[in-house]
Amino acid sequence: MPAVALLILGSVARAQEPSPLERVAERYARAETYCETGKWGMRTRPQEGFQETAFKGCAHHDGRMKFAEHTDRDRQVYTWADAGRFYRYSEYGDFYKAYSDRDFPTHWGYRRERVPSLTSRIFAWDREHLDGRDPLRGLAMYKPKAALSTPERTAFERFQDPHERRAERLFLSNRDQTLVRYEQLTDGVVLRYVEVAPQLDRALPAAELAHQAPWSTRFSLSNNQPVFLGGLFALTTLLSGGVWAWLFARASDPQSVLHGRRKLWRFQRWALGGSVILLALLAVGTLVTPGRGHPPAIIAVFVLAFWCALGFGLLACFTLASYPVQWFFRARQAR
Repeated sequence: MPAVALLILGSVARAQEPSPLERVAERYARAETYCETGKWGMRTRPQEGFQETAFKGCAHHDGRMKFAEHTDRDRQVYTWADAGRFYRYSEYGDFYKAYSDRDFPTHWGYRRERVPSLTSRIFAWDREHLDGRDPLRGLAMYKPKAALSTPERTAFERFQDPHERRAERLFLSNRDQTLVRYEQLTDGVVLRYVEVAPQLDRALPAAELAHQAPWSTRFSLSNNQPVFLGGLFALTTLLSGGVWAWLFARASDPQSVLHGRRKLWRFQRWALGGSVILLALLAVGTLVTPGRGHPPAIIAVFVLAFWCALGFGLLACFTLASYPVQWFFRARQAR
């Protein structure tokens, strides 16, 4: 009887002992910083090859994070966050934008997390994570998969449906007890995977948690229209003032400069009227004439209208800059 009792107590103790993934979940939940390098791949059909993306990134418990994609190529895509905002910068198309937490698109696979380790790409396609639940708690649902385990890695698996057609797998490094691979399968075929080399609780300098896009990108027309247009009109006004000052200074009779200005205003009125008529005819033509294509032809008319408005605005700005210069020269002559 004592032997039976000891056997029963041993079985109960083993049943209550946390599984390896539960211990990993506790460690990941306590980590104050998290970094990883690796790559992910995805395909829609088994016969296709994987579309792979190399990446690296770090996250801090205070909310700061930074991830870089396509790190194996000449140009990268950066995503980073500070305490209040998200930022996205692509070196491919000089795209840059700042977002609030609420407006940041989730399809890029990043969002602010309560613990740094949840920023790992291991959890980007995790069912618990996508459903808004805690993926660390969901680790307890994985069962060991001895057939796929090796001396270096222990494999775990769980199924997403009762027919066991869709499954998820995790691979645990036996050396440092970290999650190093995630797989998503359909009918036993891997369609998505993430492979990482993680680091927990590493000291992080500020440069690994932030990025700075070039000023020419941050304040370009496509990324920051108010600042770009404001700077463009301010520069136009400044340069125009110099041009008009030169014209008034070299003119023997200021009336010749004023006559040229009146001709310039007259040209602008006629050109503006002609442009409006032409754009109206183009707009009617795109709406009346049936056509196909994406984007619709009317979009081209809107683009032309924008550039016409910008051109006429700059020309008007140039002409208006002459009045302060005229008043300055008139006041100087009066003295």
